[in-house]
Amino acid sequence: NMDRTVRRIVVAGVLAAICGLLEFTRIGFIPVPTPAGAVTILHVPVILGAILEGPVVGTAIGFFFGLFAFIDPLVQPKDPFVISLPRLFIGVAAWAASGV
Repeated sequence: NMDRTVRRIVVAGVLAAICGLLEFTRIGFIPVPTPAGAVTILHVPVILGAILEGPVVGTAIGFFFGLFAFIDPLVQPKDPFVISLPRLFIGVAAWAASGV
């Protein structure tokens, strides 16, 4: 169905843009006094996309979430692969847990 495909693309694009906004403006990070230094809410758009549109959209948004996290260490010193690759699976796990 063409309408469903367009809807999935739009939802994925908007939620991926929200991930980018949260990442690069640092709004998505809540400072806490731990060795990690911050708690993140960046996974919320990935989970929402997976629950609303399924595992393919969740994985696509997770890809952009990981891509943004991969770019971020150019500014913040972290291992980009350790923080990027697991984020691909957030969408699939959220979809599976939702029971949709």
